[in-house]
Amino acid sequence: MTRAEMLATFFVHTDDANQGRAGWRLKRHAYSAFYRWLASWGMFLRRPSDLGFSDDGYDLP
Repeated sequence: MTRAEMLATFFVHTDDANQGRAGWRLKRHAYSAFYRWLASWGMFLRRPSDLGFSDDGYDLP
């Protein structure tokens, strides 16, 4: 899934001119589907090195 597909599927772009904020929020009906999708790939990440970062200082019991 590309970034654009992910945003279109799970998020709504908000622009609140009164508050001076713009950003993204989860669609109300997409909460469950988003976290299910997130967990589907997130469970494979165990250490920072899985994403190319250093494991220094990352010794969990």
